[in-house]
Amino acid sequence: METTDKARSADIWSEGGGEKRETAEQKKSAAIGWPLVLSYLSALLLTVLAVVLVLYLTVCNENYMKSRVTASGFPQIVYDTLLENYKSYAAATGFESHILTDQISAEQIEKDMQRTVAELYQGDTAFNLRNEIANSTYDAMAADAAARGRELNDTNKQGVSIVADACRSDYASYVSIPLASQLNLLIGKLQNILWIVLLASVLFCALAIYLTVSLSGGRKTAYRCLFFALTASALLCLLIAAALNPMLRMENLNLEPASLRLFLASYVRGVFESFGIFAAVYGAASALFLFLSRGKMVRDPAGRAKKVHRKPLLNRL
Repeated sequence: METTDKARSADIWSEGGGEKRETAEQKKSAAIGWPLVLSYLSALLLTVLAVVLVLYLTVCNENYMKSRVTASGFPQIVYDTLLENYKSYAAATGFESHILTDQISAEQIEKDMQRTVAELYQGDTAFNLRNEIANSTYDAMAADAAARGRELNDTNKQGVSIVADACRSDYASYVSIPLASQLNLLIGKLQNILWIVLLASVLFCALAIYLTVSLSGGRKTAYRCLFFALTASALLCLLIAAALNPMLRMENLNLEPASLRLFLASYVRGVFESFGIFAAVYGAASALFLFLSRGKMVRDPAGRAKKVHRKPLLNRL
């Protein structure tokens, strides 16, 4: 009888121990599950934050568009195209080509395009007729005719004016931003929306990270969750930077003139390349948290290495 009672008592205790172990495992699983879910949510929010900041620093940034004007080789391409046009005009009128081509330069084209970009972001979308080009070209042609002893009569003056106006028209059409009014409207709306999305993404991202750290139950687990979140965000940003731009193939667009096509391709490429910067920043931060998640090894009095167990994060707050 005593043996039977002891066996029953042992069975009861073993059943109670099993229930306790099962409850502990469930609590441990729940403690790990929520921080992991929140780390994935943090990764998504960090990626959204990167997208918002990229758009704000590129599309909504006047200096970015100016930098793309230079980086795309736009001034030189436009200059070479205008030279060919001006030479044909000079040949048709009997003037030396340099009389017309001396009125423009790649440096002047770049300055005028930079000024056009500044006017766009200031809200001035009126088309610049470039009357100064017509005036300088007409004066140069009249001076050349006078130097050669030819006096311009009413008929010749009209022909010279037509050529000067053609030079002006070409210059104005090439050194301009197509659909400037629509583009200005789009940039204005995007700026207003991005501020709201930026504040919301920062707020929710901070909240998700705070909950991840709070529910992790320990500093080491918190570091690992942040490492996962930052690594995932870095990979997403890297994917956007490396994969999406080649898929668009902006260089193959059937768009004329060629200067505009190359400028647009350079503009879009620069936007996607900006995600590489965020990928590098997130990657560096994830590497830091990976380093911090490793336990610190110290030597005990016996000379053996042992791991330092840190207190849970909530107990240290």
